[in-house]
Amino acid sequence: NWVCCERMTTTVDKTWTETTFRRIMLGFTLPDPKALEILQRHSPAKGAMGITQAHYNQMAGDEDALAKQVARWLDPELYVRTLKRLGIQVLYHHAKNHTGVACYATKIGHRYSLMGERDFFGDLVRACRANDIVPGAMFQVGMNELAAAQHPDWLQMDAAGKTTRFRLCHNHPDWRARVLGQTKEIVSYDIGAFMYDELSFGWGNIGTACYCPHCRAAFRAATGKEMPTKENWDDPLWKKFIRWRYDNIAGFLQEASELIRQTNPNVAFT
Repeated sequence: NWVCCERMTTTVDKTWTETTFRRIMLGFTLPDPKALEILQRHSPAKGAMGITQAHYNQMAGDEDALAKQVARWLDPELYVRTLKRLGIQVLYHHAKNHTGVACYATKIGHRYSLMGERDFFGDLVRACRANDIVPGAMFQVGMNELAAAQHPDWLQMDAAGKTTRFRLCHNHPDWRARVLGQTKEIVSYDIGAFMYDELSFGWGNIGTACYCPHCRAAFRAATGKEMPTKENWDDPLWKKFIRWRYDNIAGFLQEASELIRQTNPNVAFT
């Protein structure tokens, strides 16, 4: 999905490609009939990952054929050889994507149903190491369609009680435990880097967030005040609220960082 290259140095006698550090970031989203089934069951009015009912019916009816196709498509050796030919030096790959589907052997989250017992991410990591490519992982903190459908109380909330469609709150203890548990699973692989994606307050249709009971309680414990509900930059309490949001996210990242260092001190965390 995404490609990111980092410029290092340039000289007059070398081309851009010869002087550029090549780090590629790849999203991982493939059709998953079991995930679609869960989304259809819990939130049919919202649809599932933008897929129509006709697509869902076709996918559900051809699950065996899809599984055979996936077995051919997901060839880690070919994947990595292609990256090597492109001169890629570092790979960041989705271990758990926006939908909530994991391509590694998770015991906590939803494992990609068409893979069977295969550990695609594990095979990819080993292939990267064998080809002198640094393997890394990306993990979606803020978005998880499956978790949002199954646990709507995990969603972020505005001051009026309106929730987002997919944006989850890291202050909900159950979602926090899921994130940290899966983080530990992923960094236990022989990876060199791990990245959280989309950890933030507020998203799309609700603007300022989060006013869920867990955030309200945390703000009250930190400040002795109730959360302000209207933006007012002349109000010291509003400024304190914004500062609390930054500090709260920093606190979550600190907790995650300590967990990662304890589990695999060789992993760079971003």
